[in-house]
Amino acid sequence: MRDWVKERVSGQRADSDPIWPVNGEISTSGEMLRSAAVLVPLVDREDGMTVLLTRRTATLPKHAGQISFPGGKVAPGETAPETTALRETHEEIGVPASSVELVGRLAVRDTSTGFRVAPVVGFLTPPFDIVEEPSEVASVFGCRSISCATRAITGSTVDGYRARIGNFVQCLMAITIFGV
Repeated sequence: MRDWVKERVSGQRADSDPIWPVNGEISTSGEMLRSAAVLVPLVDREDGMTVLLTRRTATLPKHAGQISFPGGKVAPGETAPETTALRETHEEIGVPASSVELVGRLAVRDTSTGFRVAPVVGFLTPPFDIVEEPSEVASVFGCRSISCATRAITGSTVDGYRARIGNFVQCLMAITIFGV
């Protein structure tokens, strides 16, 4: 499964993206867009592939309690979504960049909350430690992605199910996932 995912997202990675970071663009809702990146962390275990998700704390001023990929706003000097996604993942769930094998990007998306988000796909190989940042993350959990994510990558068919990764993102957004 790992090779299958790599084949479908490789080539999406670039050192810079002409539509990221945002340079003063206005969203469809009229807000100034801000650049952000998230990691779509896939964990390939013996019993199947999962995607790690976080539940944000209820005390955050924005996006409280939402389910999200690890990620956030671009920091000064960051010029690639991979850098932002890896930094934020380490800050939020304690997984260092050295534990992530980056394999590609998904399409950049504008959110209704004024962000242009670049999703970056990466594999985490167990064992690894999760250490939630208590001011941002209430919990981290794995969601079996074989039934949704891996079947949805770039229009390929697995077990007769055909979709695109964007459909996976939409599927996750149905449970209020912030970050895509």
